[in-house]
Amino acid sequence: MYRHVLCVFPYPRTRSSKTSFPPLGIEYIAAALRPYAERIDVINFRHERTPSSRHFLRPDTDLVCYSINWRSDLELIERDINALPPGVMVILGGRTATEDPRHWLDACPNVGAIVCGDGEQAIAEIASGRPWAEIDGLVRRGEDGQLVFNPPRPNAPLDDDLMPARDLRRHPYYMTSKGISTGIKIDQITGSRGCPFNCKFCSFSINPWGVKRRWAARSPESIVREIEQIDADLVMFVDDVFTNQPERVIAICDLLIAKKIRKNYIVNARLEIAEHPDVLRKMEQAGFLALLIGVESTQDATLKSMGKGFTVEQIRKRFEVLRKSKMIINAYFIVGNIGETKEQMLSTATFARSLGIDIIHVSRLRNAPYSGLEAIVEQTPGYHISEDGFIYSDACSVDCIADLRKQIDRRFHTPLHVAGVVIKLWRRLTWRIKAKAALSIPPFLFMLVVTQADHKFRKWLAKRAA
Repeated sequence: MYRHVLCVFPYPRTRSSKTSFPPLGIEYIAAALRPYAERIDVINFRHERTPSSRHFLRPDTDLVCYSINWRSDLELIERDINALPPGVMVILGGRTATEDPRHWLDACPNVGAIVCGDGEQAIAEIASGRPWAEIDGLVRRGEDGQLVFNPPRPNAPLDDDLMPARDLRRHPYYMTSKGISTGIKIDQITGSRGCPFNCKFCSFSINPWGVKRRWAARSPESIVREIEQIDADLVMFVDDVFTNQPERVIAICDLLIAKKIRKNYIVNARLEIAEHPDVLRKMEQAGFLALLIGVESTQDATLKSMGKGFTVEQIRKRFEVLRKSKMIINAYFIVGNIGETKEQMLSTATFARSLGIDIIHVSRLRNAPYSGLEAIVEQTPGYHISEDGFIYSDACSVDCIADLRKQIDRRFHTPLHVAGVVIKLWRRLTWRIKAKAALSIPPFLFMLVVTQADHKFRKWLAKRAA
């Protein structure tokens, strides 16, 4: 039995930080540790004035767990880990730690082990006293000091009864912009893990050893039971693809409607959901607010090379159904796709507008472990991978791609278009969210204007000083 466990999400808030959602991963770890600890604290640096683990240590702290998921602020995280006093067991997990466990064990000598992949079962086995040599998915130091890679942990079915330790949150979570709260409380939920599709640019459904993670889902009953316990009005499903089984979506909606749960939900979906208009109508009735859909490209050749499983013509036909939905439709596109010209990339805005899409999000093509893009780049003359993993070409540099993203965004999100989306969004929100927004948005807008003016004034002063 541990006396005190500290679970840390070690990413500080910055001026560029977007809405800070709850760190579900470390909250799941805290939940899995409950039977083995007298006391557990969950710390999210983005909500703390003192982003330092030492500040939250107790005299009896004997285990510190870190969730390292993103590539930002890595030096800060390393310093924080190395500042921990001797005698405290330190365990790391999360996607970034999983991708390069050797780096973290070399950079942080006080780390005991890295949990690769899903961590709930592994941390429970560690806490229960099971010998580390018998724990799948663990990377550790052997008796001779050399790294030992235990066998990969098989992808296990999701536990219907294990839910994030929301009661350990030190602060509520609100929808924010530029660090300013809108007053709308938000949360996240995991309804499934994995993805049955095989898009070549994506590695989120592949485990640390390059093995495909099959789609695994919780029961509709357990999902709705968890939603009943969530006090936020806006809930985002973190599933890679929520709409994989339409009949399961209907079951979830029917339960939400029967229990008269009044919330709004945001989900990731595939274009194929357009083939089930009855499911779309049921989702509208249950309070689903937005569908986030990956379109990725305006070119058939690119879609084929990505393995998306649909053509431009199929995209157009499916959006004939989707644009009639009352839900907000957000589409993801990628710029910098191999073989595309600048003109083809810039056509994204016109193409998206013709489909009736409400919002677009344009990202850069990035090489991730096991995505397969590295081999394609090597075989394509004139294409390269930057140090931070982004793909560019001799004809379109990293800066050029960044500029194209801005141009596409400006061309699509015109003031008139955004106003129309705001009206559509307002109609879909629950009355509770509308009431909170009515009270919060006027002061929110005032603070946003003040913040932006202050930011521009500081930049002007810096230029004068230079």
